Amino acid sequence: MYNVAVSVGLGLYFESDDYEEITADTLIPKGTDYAVRVTGDSMEPMFYDEDVLFIREQQTIENGEIGIFNLNGEAYVKRLEGKKLVSLNPEYKPISLHEYDDLRVMGKVLGRHRM
Repeated sequence: MYNVAVSVGLGLYFESDDYEEITADTLIPKGTDYAVRVTGDSMEPMFYDEDVLFIREQQTIENGEIGIFNLNGEAYVKRLEGKKLVSLNPEYKPISLHEYDDLRVMGKVLGRHRM
């Protein structure tokens, strides 16, 4: 699990070699490559502040899926909807994606563990 939180609201920088290994058990979905901790409330009611998300590392994601995205050097947990990254909490506006943006998919969210 990376010792850097991933923002569900405003983006946080996510490049780190600071991680700890965690023991896999029945709570961790099959196919999980790594885990990150959430900070913020923009993905409520599905994900809450301090939840641990289990991620399958992949470079693409389907429309409508929730993933970890690096947008211009900042990491987000969002749902991909066309050319927007969308929060589940309606208090947050979608983030429009433009041709000049540097967007990388870091992985797909497979599940979570509530802390």
